[in-house]
Amino acid sequence: MFDANWTRRMSVANNKEQSSRCSSNLLLGDILAELRKVKAQMVIERQIDRAPFSGGKTPSMVYKNLADASFLLDGLAGRPLTPNDVFLNTVYILD
Repeated sequence: MFDANWTRRMSVANNKEQSSRCSSNLLLGDILAELRKVKAQMVIERQIDRAPFSGGKTPSMVYKNLADASFLLDGLAGRPLTPNDVFLNTVYILD
């Protein structure tokens, strides 16, 4: 039996998923544009090859790996890293 409500719910879910993907792509585009500006301001001419695609990962696997990396970096510093730490290190490297 045809269920019109199910079709409508699936259509709404698909639209939300596509909207989420579009906003993620827009965010990524914005980030890349800002990185290109920084690269131009710092006169960095070196080209970096694209990383090879590594499929078979889920968002939760990526999040877990980021959390693990963050935990390990905290261990190196002896405390959680703060945005101020990143800024001070960047200034130190540029000087």
